[in-house]
Amino acid sequence: EKFGALALGFEVGRIGGSAPVVFNAANEVAVDEFLAGRIKFVTIVELIEHCLNKHDLKRRVSLEEIYEADAWARREVIECLKQKAF
Repeated sequence: EKFGALALGFEVGRIGGSAPVVFNAANEVAVDEFLAGRIKFVTIVELIEHCLNKHDLKRRVSLEEIYEADAWARREVIECLKQKAF
């Protein structure tokens, strides 16, 4: 409960495929936004969850698909913040 990202991280690890890539990329951007003072701490997990829920999970991923999932998640977090969805 207190560290929602930790439990979510374990779940994403169990799911595998492209989910860990999306988790990591969304987390990196969200943490940067938090450290810059632009979002609240709790918003980090909300943004990660949003990306994971919106992402089209691929069970087996190529290197190209890993790069694509990473770029997509980073863009998605930025777009959410631009639209003030969080």
